[in-house]
Amino acid sequence: MPTNLKRHSVTEDDELQAYLDVARAAWPDETSPTRLMRNLMSEGVTHLSETRAQVRARRRRNLESIAERHPWPGPPAERHLAEIRAAED
Repeated sequence: MPTNLKRHSVTEDDELQAYLDVARAAWPDETSPTRLMRNLMSEGVTHLSETRAQVRARRRRNLESIAERHPWPGPPAERHLAEIRAAED
C-alpha cells in the first residue's frame, strides 16, 4: 500500500514469535501479526510511560488494600508497613 510514512521491517525470529504467542493469548480475536505487534507496542509504551511517582502511588494503594483486607495485629506490623513505605520514597 503506497504511503509517505516510514516503514519498518521486522524478521519473525524465535524471540518475536514468542512475543506474538503472548499477544495472541492476550488478544485471541486478533489474527494479524502486524496488529498484534502494534497492540504489544501500545501496551509497552503505556507501561514505560508510567512515572516513578505513579508506580509508587499504585504500590502504596496496593499495600493499603492488602492491609485493609488482611489486618495485621499490633504495632510491629505498623512499623513494618512504615519501613516499606519509607523505602519507596
